[in-house]
Order: sequence, then structure tokens, then C-alpha cells
Amino acid sequence: MKSYTIHPSDLLSDDFMTLWELFSRSLKKSKTRYEYMLAINMICEYCNCDFLLITYEMADRFFHFLVKERHLGIKSISSRLSYYRSIGSFIMENKTLIDLNNYTNPFDAILADSYSEYLTPENIPTLKELDHLFACSKNNDMLYLILALILRCGLAASEICPLTAESFQMDSFERMYISIKKPSQSRIVKVPDDVKILVLSYCENHGYHSGPVFFNKRGKPMQYHALYDLIRDAMQNAGLS
Repeated sequence: MKSYTIHPSDLLSDDFMTLWELFSRSLKKSKTRYEYMLAINMICEYCNCDFLLITYEMADRFFHFLVKERHLGIKSISSRLSYYRSIGSFIMENKTLIDLNNYTNPFDAILADSYSEYLTPENIPTLKELDHLFACSKNNDMLYLILALILRCGLAASEICPLTAESFQMDSFERMYISIKKPSQSRIVKVPDDVKILVLSYCENHGYHSGPVFFNKRGKPMQYHALYDLIRDAMQNAGLS
């Protein structure tokens, strides 16, 4: 039988280890405790600091490293992120035990899909293929609008999913823009007039005047995996690889 034993990194402080001992009691299997500590050691060694000192910027660089150097896919990235979010949330809930009142969980601001694998030229559809994709998607107004926002406004998956009706704003000249706020960088995206018409029509037809505007098949706010499945199915229906 395989033994799941791993020693904590020397970078981990006594304060963190106190919280780890409490947190790990909820992990019933030794394999799970091993995987958590392996993930904790790895990010601490990369950042060269205690887990309690990791900032958003450090975590962001670490996840880029996992994609560029370790070539981890989105599923592995998501799994690793869930470990860090869990322990970070536990620290937030129990930070008064060891006087960590200034601690904030940096992993709450990390979005796994922001670290998707980089595209190669052969992965990029041609203009003819994109026109065909739009034509095949015209009967699904949510899909059609998402494609328009991706291709006409340059939005990433991590920016599409959190969009709300409040994200779409008008200036004094009735020009539409999207306000995108992220911990690392906020930006304003101009919406072309033809896409503006799609946005207004879509929100009016569905009554989306506040809150999320994109939903999965179960009526829940759109998440990355649902968006991935939506685009994948659209590509397959259009006969595109």
C-alpha cells in the first residue's frame, strides 16, 4: 500500500501550521491531506514565503508558471485552485485565533480560466469559419451575443461569465461600454453599435435589467465549464473542429 506522507515546507510558519492542524482534521483521507500539503509546499517554494504571506500578484505569477512551465491544463489548474481557496477560506474564518486580522484570501480573486492554454495559429478559426459559426448560432440569442462579445469586443471567458446587466453602461452620447473590474486590472471596453443593438434586444427580451445575463442549462449563472461546453457544442454543430 502506498504511503501518503509529506513533510511541510520549512517556509511554513508556526501560525500557519496551527491553522493547518485545525483545517486538516476535516480531511478524512491521508491521500487528501497529502495532496493539500503537496500543493501548499509547491506554491510556498515558488513564492519563497509562508502561505500566510502570499499575495494576489504572487498567486497570479504562480498559476502562469503552472501553465507555461508545467503545462497544466484547465482541469488541473481548477483542482489546484480549489485547494488554495479552501485553506484560504478557513484562514479567513479563523484568523482571529492567531491575530491575522489583516489577512485576505488572495485565491478568491484568481479565476482558473484566465490561465487557459495558449492558442497556436492552427487553433484560430478563419473568417469564413467564424461567419459560418455565427450563421449556425443565430437562433440562440445568448450564444450569438456571447460570440459577438468575444469576437467584436475581445472579451475573455473570465470576463464573459461574470457579466451583469449593470456591466453595460451608456455615456452621455448614448455610446455603450462595458466596465470590467478585476483585482489586477480594471478596464473599459467600447461596444460597437451593432453589438449594442444585440445587448439591448437580448436584455429586453429576457427581462435582464439587473444581475447576471448569461445562464447555464439549469438556469444558474454561467460558469467557465458551461461556457466551454456551449462554445464546443456550437463549433461541433457548425461542423468545425
